[in-house]
Amino acid sequence: SNRNADLFVQHNGTRLSWTAGLSYLQELAAVSSYYYSRVFQYESTTNYDTLDLQNRVLAAYWQGNLNLGSRAGVSGGARMSHHNRYGWIPSFEINPWYRLSNNSMLFTNFSSGFAVPSLYQLLAPERSVGGMQRGNPNLSPENGFTSELGYKRRGQKAAFQVSVFHNRTRNAIQYVYAWNQKPIDSLGFGDNI
Repeated sequence: SNRNADLFVQHNGTRLSWTAGLSYLQELAAVSSYYYSRVFQYESTTNYDTLDLQNRVLAAYWQGNLNLGSRAGVSGGARMSHHNRYGWIPSFEINPWYRLSNNSMLFTNFSSGFAVPSLYQLLAPERSVGGMQRGNPNLSPENGFTSELGYKRRGQKAAFQVSVFHNRTRNAIQYVYAWNQKPIDSLGFGDNI
């Protein structure tokens, strides 16, 4: 189950518009399963209730747009999140822009973000045929940073945009069902993706 709530305040001015708020997210999971195969005379029961499967995130955020005259401006924001497992995680964005004409502009973007592993990726206790546990409680959140520079033009019948960007991700989470217990350099026939 997912529960979330947001409380925010918004201000719309001629030069400066902004939104500030608090956010709460809770993700809970309870898993119970029973499997029986008459052909193989096999049964399996799974119950995750003792694992206390939950993610909670409380965050404060601010996002604003500032017009620096008729041709330039900047938008940006910041978010400070507290995760019950990973503690404090900051993220931000800043997006300056310059209007070359009524129909074209240069823009930039510098932003960061994060994604936490799902409850299943963290804590699933079942094991693959090779004996590896499906969940990995040692996973860290993915952290990403993006920088971008671009140009866009809008015409009466068409629009054009080109940009150059660089993305960097640390602690990327890639999830596969692996039959083999040894570390995987490349997946082969023995691995069930």
